[in-house]
Amino acid sequence: MKNILLFILFVCSSNIIKAQDTLSMRSGETILVKVIEVGTSEVKYKKLDNLNGPAFSVLKSDLLMIKYENGTKEDFSGTKK
Repeated sequence: MKNILLFILFVCSSNIIKAQDTLSMRSGETILVKVIEVGTSEVKYKKLDNLNGPAFSVLKSDLLMIKYENGTKEDFSGTKK
């Protein structure tokens, strides 16, 4: 019974961990975020550990890729700096 409960807890927590957006920066840094808006020149986001906190923005030219929680990807590697 204890093993079944641990298994259920593990499965539920793995779904929570996957439910975020990921920003891959040109510098090699990867940030777990919730993307709010993708504009013409910048991306606005909130950090995953503080969704009620301030919104941050990053220039598209500083990004390599955004991987959304549904698995789709948006590639910015062709964007000039």
